[in-house]
Amino acid sequence: MENWRENINPQVKLHLERAIKNSAEFKEHIEKSKDKKTTQLWISMGLLSKELYESKARIKYLENILADLLESKKKSTRSKKQKEEIDKLIKTLKKF
Repeated sequence: MENWRENINPQVKLHLERAIKNSAEFKEHIEKSKDKKTTQLWISMGLLSKELYESKARIKYLENILADLLESKKKSTRSKKQKEEIDKLIKTLKKF
């Protein structure tokens, strides 16, 4: 029987293998489950959700640092046009 994992698109395969490997850390919990496949899938989704949340938090942190840097640059800038451009950037960063 052909292994389905061999036919996965190469762009996705690396991510799929990583998700499978990461969920294997919870093998003990998966083995205790009645529906092992579904349990592994939900664990993988939970791990991805956690990774996404942490990535968003890091991005927000970096956006705040960048906004602070832009604010300090704005204070030292004399050009009204540059100040307006900096304000637009800051507004865009704070929008999300």
